[in-house]
Parts: sequence; structure tokens; C-alpha cells
Amino acid sequence: GGAPDATCMAFVAGPPPLVRSSRGFFCSRVAEAANVLQSFSAPGGVGGGGTPEAVRDSCEAYCAASQACWGCSVLPGISPRWNALAACGARLPWPGSAPGDTAWKPAGCGAGCRPERASRVPDALGCFVAGLREGGVYRFRVRALNEHGAGPLSDAAELPTGGAPVPGAPRLVSAALENCTLVFRWPPALDRGRVVHSYLMRLEAAPVDGGARNSSTGQVWPSLVWAPEGAAGRPGLAMEVLLDGNSWASLDPGGRYRAAVRAVNAAGESTWSAWSPWGYCLSPPAAPPAPRRDPASPPSAGQVRLVWDAVAHPREAGGDDPLDGAVEYDLWGRPEPPPGAWRSSPWRRLRRFPTHRPDPLGLARRVPSLPAATVSTFPETSLGGFWAFKLRVGNRNGVDGPFSREVVLCTARLPTAPRGVAASILTDGRLRLQWAPPALDGHAPLLAYEVRCGQGAWASAAATELSRELERPAPASAPARCAVRAVNAVGPGPGSETAVP
Repeated sequence: GGAPDATCMAFVAGPPPLVRSSRGFFCSRVAEAANVLQSFSAPGGVGGGGTPEAVRDSCEAYCAASQACWGCSVLPGISPRWNALAACGARLPWPGSAPGDTAWKPAGCGAGCRPERASRVPDALGCFVAGLREGGVYRFRVRALNEHGAGPLSDAAELPTGGAPVPGAPRLVSAALENCTLVFRWPPALDRGRVVHSYLMRLEAAPVDGGARNSSTGQVWPSLVWAPEGAAGRPGLAMEVLLDGNSWASLDPGGRYRAAVRAVNAAGESTWSAWSPWGYCLSPPAAPPAPRRDPASPPSAGQVRLVWDAVAHPREAGGDDPLDGAVEYDLWGRPEPPPGAWRSSPWRRLRRFPTHRPDPLGLARRVPSLPAATVSTFPETSLGGFWAFKLRVGNRNGVDGPFSREVVLCTARLPTAPRGVAASILTDGRLRLQWAPPALDGHAPLLAYEVRCGQGAWASAAATELSRELERPAPASAPARCAVRAVNAVGPGPGSETAVP
């Protein structure tokens, strides 16, 4: 009695059965541990039962209820055993055990699906169907009935279970000042049972001088890329899209922007994702020249004093003005192993600081920071070891530029002057210089000695030599003097002089 309810309750009795092959086939990937979801065997195995058919049926029942399962395959030579697999590979022949040596889920609702009556209520214009598998795709058909019987079935409507997709927040991974180019990346949306076929993006510009925020929305066609994600930098799939002034008219070089995305599938549009952090239409800074040892600072054992060229112009910082205080030096280093040893120390950040800092006297907006750093290497590494250094520049976009060339420097000090330098005249008129090793090699092996007389060029002598014969300097108004100095990996130390007899 009464008006029929426009909604109804019904139950679909389980997922469709798997499609079975004839006996005599198995999957080539049936024994790959990473590909096997579950194994079924008898007697006493997971599947129970003593016949091949019972083991096969247990595997198929498991696979039908598992979203990750492709199908089941017999394991040849170990009978009866079937493995539930994520993928099959190639189907290969063998003598066979039972019909259904391989079985797989039908695509969509093709061969192997069985129709189930979901509702039969007079005058109903809709129906609620329970008992469906989450994340599945089902086909529904409708027909009308009267006292003379049932009419023809309608065309099939293919509907997914689950709701609209859930997108993740994008982030800016690269940018360029020219033509205001922005590249955003985000994880693929959680599709909830239906393939995401498109994305919408909302781009918002930061207000300028207290004005209103401007936003615009449009459809984007991202590419699927393999890229590092997360704090650990583990590789994974991500969606990536490039926007520039040609494809998105509201972009201005140097502007500040953030983005959100919306995913679309057959179930509808998702809500907007969270906003990305703010980013700028700025290029990565150019690679700076390599850092170098400070020539104005005497080398000290266990320390390295580094200097480099200052960044003073926006063109060196990707268009960002260093005077705003957001451009930074980023110095990295690592110990270098001895020759022939295995490298075990990764690169790590040693210093990061702005290229310009507030003026402590208040006479200017900002003043340049000293482009220098002192790195203490002892006691982490021994005195006289080697360290590698490299430098890059970052701007307010959070995207650092490329590193400079690497430079390797010794952490020793200079050797002291050779001792006991003396000069004598040989019978052939030539000059002979003699000396003793320095009292301190600077914590690094001596590489050579250098000798000269007067103001001429230094001549090299082996580190094992303690004398050298030279042409006697020509007589001059002032007595000639000769000098000897020791050289290690840091450089030449101070010289010891002696007069020419």
C-alpha cells in the first residue's frame, strides 16, 4: 500500500568469477617473489583441500576480492599449487594439471561477468545498490515490466564505486624570469576507483602595494614524470605542468604566485587541493666561480679560510635583487679520502648566509656580507688532510642555482724555512747551495724545494735534494743573495737566504 519508494535496497552477490584458461598454461612470472600476492597449496596449505580444483578455487576467490590481484597461475612441478599474482607476464605451455591453470579478472564487465538483479520495484526511478567492491567499475542496465512481461534492456551505464578524486597540493620545482615560466609538480590524485582524465589549476598572484589578490583558473594538461619526492628524495611518479606568459596571460616576470589543483574523473570534480607555497617568476642564479684559499690569511693547520667573488647584481641572482636580503651564499664541503681509498663522506652544507645584511649603522638599507668562511676540519679529520669545497647561490624562490667547480685544498699549514742554508764556490766557478730540512713540514709531506739567486725565477728541486748547483750571479754593486724555500700541498713556505761569497 501507498506510493512506492523511489529508492530501494538490493545486493549484488559477490564479484564476477575469473576467466579460466584451458589446462596446460602458466604465467612466466609465477615464481617472482615481488609479484606473488599469496600462495595456495594442499594439503594443509592456505587454500586447504586435497584436489587441484579446490586449490584453484581458493586462489580465485582470494584474487576476486583483492584489488591488487591480476589473476591466478599454477606453479608447474609443485602440484597442486596456485599463486595469486599482480601480473602474469607471458603465458607458457606445460603438460597441465586442471582446467583453469591460469585465470584472470575480466576487463571491465566483459566475458565472465554474471548479471545480478539489483531492483524490481514498481514506479521506482532510482535504486541504491549495496555490496559492491570498493574501487570497482560496474555496468548497469534497466528495463520496464508490465502485465505482458519485460521489455528490452537499456544500454549499459558504466559507473565506478567511490567518490570524486582527491588531489595533493602542488609545489613549485623550477622557474625562469624570462617570459615568467613556472613549473609545478604534485602527486597523482587518488582516483577512488576511476581514472582521472583532467586537471584544473587555480593560480593566485600576491597583492602588490596593498592591492587585492588576483586569481585565475584554467584547464591544464600535466605530464607524468619520474621525480624525487619528499624529504628523503625518493623517486616516484608525479604530475608536472609548465606555465608561462604565453599559456597563462596573467603571469608577470618577478611576480609572486601560488597554485592549487582540482582533479576530474567520471565521478565528478574534486575539491581544490591545498595551496602551494608562494613562489616567484625568477630564474635560478648563475653558477659562481669556485671558492679559493684566502691569500690574505696565513694558512692554519686544521682550518681552511675560503673567499669567493661577491654577488652584487640581480643578473647574478636570477633576477632577484641582492639588496633585498633574500639572495644567499650556499657553501658545501666534504673530506677527501687518501689516493686509492673508497669515498665514504657525502657532500654536506657548511655555511648558508645572505649576500647582504642590514646595515648596523643604519646608513643604508643593506650592506654586503663578507664573501668568506673559515672551515674547521680538525679533529674531524687529521691535520694535513684534504677537503673539497663548492659554492652555489640561492634566491628567494627557494630554487638554488648550479654549483661552482669543485676545489680541493689541503688542511695543513705552510712549512717553516729550511735550516742551515750556505753557499760555496766550486773549482769551476759555479755556485753550490746547501741546506737542511725545515723544522716543521706543516703537517703535510714536502713536495719540493725551490731555489733562486737575486730576483730571478724560482727553480724547483726534488724534496729529497739538500743541495743544488747554480750559475754564479754576475758581480753587481750590491752583494748577491740566494734563497731556498720548502713546498708542501698548501704552497711554498718562507725562504732562508744566504749571501754569495
